Amino acid sequence: MLKKYVLINFSILVLILNFSYAQERIAFNGAAYLVIDNNANLVIDNPSSDAITLITPGGGIISESELDVVKWNIGTYTGTYTVPWRNSNFYDMSFTMTVTSAGVGSNNYFNFSTHANNGVANWNNSDYLPSDVTNMAGVNGLGDNSDHVIDRFWKVEALGYSTKPAVTLTFKYDDSERSAAGNNITQGTMVAQQYNTGTNAWVYPGVGSDDQTEVSGATVVTSSFNKSWTLSESANQLPVELLSFDARLTRNLIVDLEWVTVSESNNDYFTIEKSKDALNWSVLKTVNGAGNSSQTISYTALDSYPIRGLSYYRLKQTDFNGAYIYSSIRVIDNSIFDLSLYPNPFSDGVLYLNISNTKDEILDMLVSDHSGKIVFKTSIDVLKQQNTYAIKLPNLSTGSYWVSLSNGNRLLEHKQLNIIN
Repeated sequence: MLKKYVLINFSILVLILNFSYAQERIAFNGAAYLVIDNNANLVIDNPSSDAITLITPGGGIISESELDVVKWNIGTYTGTYTVPWRNSNFYDMSFTMTVTSAGVGSNNYFNFSTHANNGVANWNNSDYLPSDVTNMAGVNGLGDNSDHVIDRFWKVEALGYSTKPAVTLTFKYDDSERSAAGNNITQGTMVAQQYNTGTNAWVYPGVGSDDQTEVSGATVVTSSFNKSWTLSESANQLPVELLSFDARLTRNLIVDLEWVTVSESNNDYFTIEKSKDALNWSVLKTVNGAGNSSQTISYTALDSYPIRGLSYYRLKQTDFNGAYIYSSIRVIDNSIFDLSLYPNPFSDGVLYLNISNTKDEILDMLVSDHSGKIVFKTSIDVLKQQNTYAIKLPNLSTGSYWVSLSNGNRLLEHKQLNIIN
């Protein structure tokens, strides 16, 4: 059977297309260009790696918007796929993706696009961020690291896969977008970085090597495949400082704080800060950082005396040069109620519990001895606001006990009860 081709063979014309032909091929011969514009999709329904072919050098595809997309239905194929990108100056910026391990799933495909600032080099990448990117913060402590980043973004989006493929990427680039006025990037030092939407930060360290025309060998494993990419100076990369930061109120009313870094660069220390209003903050604890690391590291801290009511926690990371960044805020609700007991000391008969609660609910009352053994348990239908409840206790030996209230998920409050017989 003859192979089908869509042949673009014009010396100076620009052809604007938006179409899908199953098992056909697009071949560029000479200085022909295909422009994708106005949020159009060029759909390549042929999964073969030669479905886009350059017969002779010179032509290619111009796309200067994240939404002007080459959709390539690669499916579960492997091989080397090249999108012959050209920028508005018609410079060869061909993008190559080698699929080394096939993905899993059905109806799976890739979306590819690339853009600068409307096709014009502009050192401030923050002016034209991809839709999933929120910042250009760097390991050098700058809130905006754009002057150490090439003036371009790429989208490499794997969609429809239950398990994404493993790939190796090569980014050809126009050196004028590296050396544009305002940039400060040493020639031949760039690496490729992807943006992790889960952490709202750029994955650090970057990957690949720069030969002054392209960054090649940028490997991506199946478990860490994000869509937005750029090239940054290796000495001033865009880092992921934090994989996670969590706060949890334990059953014994202590706040357990945990955070994980997947890498660190120039990291001096962390500071846990707490607040009762998310406006005025105090230092809870300082924890030394690892300095420089490419390994996953877990950190923990405790707040043994959390604020009654809502309490707020945030993590501050400080570099050796004094630059710092904050995590997002975590909130703990420790405002369930207040508990008092009388008579205390207690001898026999009825124990009164004065409970100030914020809602109606059924709570478990537990009495435990010094070893933690529960010696009495009952349920109380607690009403909103302040109320007193009479509880008949069994005969217990002289000693110190703990009276605790629980909602079944966690311990809400506990008080010491002294029994004298």
